[in-house]
Amino acid sequence: MYNDYPQPHEDLRELVDRIDKLGQLVRVPEADPDLELGTLIELVAHRGGEGAPALLFEKLTGDSKGFRVLSGATNSAQRLALTMGFPRPGHPLAAVNSYRERMQTHQPIPPSEVDSGPVLQNILREGEIDLTAIPAPRLHELDGGRYLGTDDLIIMQDPDDGWVNIGTYRAMVQGPDRTGLWISPGKQGRQIREKYFAQGKPCPVLISCGHDPLLFLASGNELRWGLSEYDYAGGHRGAPIEVVRSELYGLPMPAAAEFVIEGELHPGETAPEGPFGEFTGYYAGGRSEQPVVRVRRVYHRDNPILTVASPIRPPSNFSYSKCVMKAGMV
Repeated sequence: MYNDYPQPHEDLRELVDRIDKLGQLVRVPEADPDLELGTLIELVAHRGGEGAPALLFEKLTGDSKGFRVLSGATNSAQRLALTMGFPRPGHPLAAVNSYRERMQTHQPIPPSEVDSGPVLQNILREGEIDLTAIPAPRLHELDGGRYLGTDDLIIMQDPDDGWVNIGTYRAMVQGPDRTGLWISPGKQGRQIREKYFAQGKPCPVLISCGHDPLLFLASGNELRWGLSEYDYAGGHRGAPIEVVRSELYGLPMPAAAEFVIEGELHPGETAPEGPFGEFTGYYAGGRSEQPVVRVRRVYHRDNPILTVASPIRPPSNFSYSKCVMKAGMV
């Protein structure tokens, strides 16, 4: 059994249906991605607390391509249990105990490579890509731009031993085929990037902007060097994550992802990035030069769902799950 179901959810869409049946999903008919969406996320998170629902924005003002946005998928004990396959919790502390017990027996399960998947329903190549036409939200009034990547997966492969790392780092739209990528010092993704740069090579990267929240939880966890977040997430799922290889660099992307960018970072190629309201509830930094991804492929499903984790004054729309997992580890 996987919570109340006989098997794990296949993808984000099936999980959304399960959350809806649980009575913890609010469908917002339309919202403007310029500040209104971020404001609604913040109001619901702060007024609802642990009982706040997940939000599915079904239409974004000015968008004609059918994009949707999901926020707060794991921000309650019940929804976290659905995502991770815990027994239905009668009390929030039950989710902490479930995570603690799971980690005593958890064994990583490597991903399973498949030939195709829903993420390949649409493929845009050079000359067809325009990130500025995507309704990426401007979440806070002093943000330096629109951020396509907040609840995102930055997928890289170490050039020396080939292991695949997944982290969550903010990605700001910089132009039709450019996106900034801010990676904090010390993070594994930054170490991998610097390895490529030290060799004078571009650093290949995938940016998934819509996916199973289980992968987002894995990407934000502190894992040892060499352990892929795919393996960690598979261990929690009890079954492999299905991945499909990207066209350009053969990087593994979730086969059921909603929206994925492929490109590369080049040594010395930067653009002004930020400021951005961060998870502390403050604008933690100003505007600075940061590396830029040259976007050469976009893969997406029909009517894709972008996953958004808006950093606001805590509690935020993603802090609950982080707290449960940290408490379980302690």
